Amino acid sequence: MENSAPDTASTQYICTSLWIDDPHGVADISRRRPNSQASAQATAQPGLNLQRLLVPHPGATLLLRVAGDSMRDAGIRHGDLLVVDRQLEPRAGLVVVALLDGGFTVKRLAGRGTRQWLEAAHPAYPSLPLHPHPDARIWGVATHVIRRC
Repeated sequence: MENSAPDTASTQYICTSLWIDDPHGVADISRRRPNSQASAQATAQPGLNLQRLLVPHPGATLLLRVAGDSMRDAGIRHGDLLVVDRQLEPRAGLVVVALLDGGFTVKRLAGRGTRQWLEAAHPAYPSLPLHPHPDARIWGVATHVIRRC
């Protein structure tokens, strides 16, 4: 079975309006088109609660603005906001914020046991081993990326 691209001529994508279909605040705009009836439904629904969707641990979560392009191939771009949860356990394969040489960096955690390193998602950036850096520590786990439309 072949995947076919959606019919973009008949579909409009909207960045500024969401129709809330679900009590958890998840919006499905893939099958909706803006019209007066949909707009009326949108205003009758409860507001979108981003905290409930993105922040399971409010006391341990913050937003960080990304600077640089070392994670571009992972879909994290310069200027994006990262939702970072400091309560989650960092594991290999997760995107983390690490404190390294007195500064923060965003990379994918890799390794086994005590041998760990940070991998960029850009071919121009080398992996960074954590063991030769005495002050290196994983500071939090990135859970979501927020980008301007």
